[in-house]
Amino acid sequence: MDYFGQSDDRLATTGLASCIGFAIILNHGQNIFLEHRSDAYLPATINFEILRVCFKNVAKHIFEILEYGNK
Repeated sequence: MDYFGQSDDRLATTGLASCIGFAIILNHGQNIFLEHRSDAYLPATINFEILRVCFKNVAKHIFEILEYGNK
């Protein structure tokens, strides 16, 4: 849980719960970025500021993983 990464050949999970998953299609469908956020690390109430920070962190992870993440 709470990992992110990129691969050309696998997609896996150990289970589903009340969590948030991001599937972001990049490079005209040639890559898919996946990230999982456990509900254990999310506040009980979600607002726009929390969403903004969450999306900002996802964008940062894309930049860290993919060589073209900032385009």
